Amino acid sequence: MSGYFWRIWAVLLVLSIVWLGWAIRTSPPAEAQLDVLETISAREFRLVDDEGATRGIFVTLDDGSPGLGLYDAQGRTRASYGVGSDGSPHLYYYDPQGKPRAMLGVSPDGTTRLSLYDAQSKPRAVLCVSPDGTPGLALYDVQGNAGAMLAMLHDSTPSLSLFDAQGETRASLSVFADGTPALAFYNARGMPGVLLNVCPNGKTYFDLYGAQGNLRARLAVLPDATVLGLNDARGKTRAGLGLTADGAPGLFLHDAQDNLRTGLGVLGDGSPWLTLRDAQGEVLFSAP
Repeated sequence: MSGYFWRIWAVLLVLSIVWLGWAIRTSPPAEAQLDVLETISAREFRLVDDEGATRGIFVTLDDGSPGLGLYDAQGRTRASYGVGSDGSPHLYYYDPQGKPRAMLGVSPDGTTRLSLYDAQSKPRAVLCVSPDGTPGLALYDVQGNAGAMLAMLHDSTPSLSLFDAQGETRASLSVFADGTPALAFYNARGMPGVLLNVCPNGKTYFDLYGAQGNLRARLAVLPDATVLGLNDARGKTRAGLGLTADGAPGLFLHDAQDNLRTGLGVLGDGSPWLTLRDAQGEVLFSAP
């Protein structure tokens, strides 16, 4: 009886080994048996540390816009990324007090902007590129008013502008596309007061303007002469003082219609001259 039992046991053992080998060969890999989720849908995902404290959150806000927030070990927001309801993306960085200190974003009109803030969350520096490709850097005071702006205009003219507390331009420095540098000062109403420029043709102009923005005086250094012109409130030239390249000075006076009426000067050889004219320009007196 015992021998018969051992024979049955041996047959079962062999059959078990054969079945196990067949199962191993025909079974699919373990990874193929896993159920893979193609999509996970949720309104909020949270990232926690070993203590269970939230260190990150990916959430859909009430207006439907998505946002990602990252927190430090004390639970304070230090960085956030989102897309506003108008479709504009933005990235913020925060200080330990939770105040935004830097922002990178693209506005709905396509303007790219990098803003830097102070401890009171006021913008102090903004670097932007407008939709037409014009770059600019603006600096702000503690009240948030623009104090200075550096820009490259669409015609490749670099320009630096300085503003007062009321936002009026008070000074500017530019180099125009033709290479002409220009320095300008403005009054409290933003009207030009002083303008200095040097033209590529070698002419230098120093202009003074009245309160209404009319040119009142111009000092010009030309290739062959130096000239000072004085204008009335309407911008009409009334007096001119000149010096030619050979050192001959001259004084010229005009009437209200800008007609030359008197000329007085000294020729290159030292001889003085004087000319008087009527309103039609006819010579009334001339000496010598």
